[in-house]
Amino acid sequence: MNSDTMIVHLRCASGGGGGADRVILNTVPWLQTGLFRQAVLYLVKPGSDVSGLINPLSQRGLICCAMPGCSVFDFRQLLAVRGFIIEHKVRILHCHDAKADIYGFLLRLMLPSLKVISTLHGWTEKTRRGRIYSRLDKTILRRFNVVIAVSEHTARIARNHGIRRVVVVHNGIDPDEWPLALSRESRPGNAPATIAFVGRISAEKGPMEFVETARAVALQQPDSRFVVVGEGPDLPAMKDAVDSAGLSRNFDFRGYLSPENLKFAYPSMDVLVLPSRCEGLPMSILEACSMGVCVAAFSVGGVPEIISHGQDGLLAKPGNTGEMASQIVTLLQDKLLSARLRRAARTTIETRFSLQAQVRQLEAVYVEVLKADQCKDPDYIMPAL
Repeated sequence: MNSDTMIVHLRCASGGGGGADRVILNTVPWLQTGLFRQAVLYLVKPGSDVSGLINPLSQRGLICCAMPGCSVFDFRQLLAVRGFIIEHKVRILHCHDAKADIYGFLLRLMLPSLKVISTLHGWTEKTRRGRIYSRLDKTILRRFNVVIAVSEHTARIARNHGIRRVVVVHNGIDPDEWPLALSRESRPGNAPATIAFVGRISAEKGPMEFVETARAVALQQPDSRFVVVGEGPDLPAMKDAVDSAGLSRNFDFRGYLSPENLKFAYPSMDVLVLPSRCEGLPMSILEACSMGVCVAAFSVGGVPEIISHGQDGLLAKPGNTGEMASQIVTLLQDKLLSARLRRAARTTIETRFSLQAQVRQLEAVYVEVLKADQCKDPDYIMPAL
């Protein structure tokens, strides 16, 4: 293997950038170590503005292109990706969502020498289309060279659906890029508490649960501010729920913030709330922990693989907004506890979720996939990393 080994990352643009987009932005530039050449292709609807996704990657010297096409399936879009793969002599196609996986499966049929892997960030089944995509995805991933799960929880689900070539590579971040922020104790004592939601505003992320939690917190802390960072299809419904709860004056909807702007937003937060119904390994928790923001979250998916209750954050039973509200109020009122959790959370990121470790594991996956090219056994299982 040499520096001519070309890898393409394929991702369906989700509109505003989700956790998978931040994983790509964080990890792909770090993989420029002389082992590989890389490019990122975004599958987008015609006329979509994905400059916020493409520009940061292009500025880091990566080939990054938008491939326009229909939202469900577009044969011309598929052929455009195939043309790019042939032109650039791509050896590995790395997919990052269900639609990309479908394209990857078809491209492997068209180009038998192409190695295809996928990162499972988690399955979403909130709509009929999502359920169809999920079922199809779980079937075709059995034919991929390797499937990367971002958490042990996701890996177990994959294996239970007959996907054998699964390895776990936790998401990671660079602690130096997400430095420890000014502590709450250093800010004015009369400043209102700030409780934040950071993520795509869609049902699986729990925006309505966040509003219910906010209502319960406001009964005990009437001056609390609730900041919502993100965009998504359930934003209008979330705003309606806030109005119905009589909390309009307490809420601040900031829309999508780039990672660079998020770094300035986290220091103003007292508590990051993650009320998700399902999760892979959420980037927002890694970012908040690295910057010393207290985390209160539902114990779903890979969240307990980051947060140990009472050690570096607080966890509530999935869907129990009353318990979540109680955890938040505890963090706001118990200054010694919140300070201890902030320090421990930063240590958790430094010791277990560093970007450097994630990148080394990804490089090992690519090397093993190419090494397996010399092994003719169709049931070859990549060794644990």
